[in-house]
Amino acid sequence: MRLFGLLAVLLSVVLSSNAYAGKMRFGEEDNLHKLQDIEMVDQDGNALSLGYRTTTQFFILGTSIKDKGYILRIKGSDEYYQLDDASIKELQHKGDLPKQMPFYHLSYMDYALGYSLWIFIALSLLYYGVKKMFQKPKEDPEQPSNKLVS
Repeated sequence: MRLFGLLAVLLSVVLSSNAYAGKMRFGEEDNLHKLQDIEMVDQDGNALSLGYRTTTQFFILGTSIKDKGYILRIKGSDEYYQLDDASIKELQHKGDLPKQMPFYHLSYMDYALGYSLWIFIALSLLYYGVKKMFQKPKEDPEQPSNKLVS
């Protein structure tokens, strides 16, 4: 039972790192990650920063995470412009984006949250499998005992 408690604590630590910890979530959730500030404004004069977007699919816990690529995010907002290869090349040619785009990768915490449902299921099955393996078999009261009575 201690192991199951430890697993629950570890999972809660992973989930508590997210701002939405404790809420049941269903469906897709976008996360916008900032890479760097750039000196560029949109057509409305809003300052922009370069980042990337991930989308996590939830069924209470995370079932999958997808990298959606580079974005231009309006500073101080959750609004963004999705960038494709053609628009990146065009903006690099104009000098609005760096010639070498900054490298990024999803962190272990992104993956842990994104696949937390499967991690929870695997750890639960492992816990109950190990518990069953070390449990003493119960004696059947209907069966005669092999013990010698003295």
